[in-house]
Amino acid sequence: MRIGLVCPYNMFKGGGVQECVLALKQELKARGHTVQIITPRPRVVPTDYDKDIILVGSGTDVKSPFRTTAQVSANLDSAALDAMLATHKFDVIHFHEPWVPLISWQLVNRSKGAAHIATFHAKLPETVMSRTIERVITPYT
Repeated sequence: MRIGLVCPYNMFKGGGVQECVLALKQELKARGHTVQIITPRPRVVPTDYDKDIILVGSGTDVKSPFRTTAQVSANLDSAALDAMLATHKFDVIHFHEPWVPLISWQLVNRSKGAAHIATFHAKLPETVMSRTIERVITPYT
């Protein structure tokens, strides 16, 4: 099976989601699947990065209302995403943190031939801000 693992965060910085995506890739490959990670292109790209990482668009630092900062997708070229999907022909696309804009939102609308799986790695804290965010995004999801 051809599997795309979508990580909205910079894969070259540490983080729990990134570690989970890398471990999942390793296990799925050990089971005989073709697995690639789809992630935003960070400002600084290591010259020797893993050939199974597909860099799309660009990333920017975003400060969340929960006092954390992450480098997430900021700009994705629709034609480039369509070309990437046509080239790789994924059977399954597994979205990690699908509510984090923009990469998942754009891919889910373009990857019609693939089965979609979503993993939510975090629960919003019980605050007024969190409840407001949840009310806004629930109709979309």
